[in-house]
Amino acid sequence: MKTNKILIISNKDAAALGTWAAADSWEAVFASNDEQAIELAQQQRFEAVVVDDTDGTLHPLKLGALLPILQPDVAVFHYSGESTAALGNRVKAHFVRARNERIRRFLVLDSNAPGDWTSLPPFSAN
Repeated sequence: MKTNKILIISNKDAAALGTWAAADSWEAVFASNDEQAIELAQQQRFEAVVVDDTDGTLHPLKLGALLPILQPDVAVFHYSGESTAALGNRVKAHFVRARNERIRRFLVLDSNAPGDWTSLPPFSAN
């Protein structure tokens, strides 16, 4: 099973923000400032990014604008002082929704097919 790699950007207490990631066996990578986060985003692929909005030294608007350009599929979450469990639940819910969307894409059948799947297709000996 593939582990999700999450970038946590915080200058205060990044390890406390990443406790839920370790509990779910996700790989957490920590950055302490904007420049380090941008460098990491250029070097590695992340599935999610958590930006600590309570840290006065970070620029969340700059990160929110640059990170999706560097990695278009990344989900950016902003931590604004809620409990780390609530933050973890938001990130988990995102990954569950993304997984369900992938499954839904596989399950969609072509409704334009003759018979609309009410009967089996004719047998072919090819």
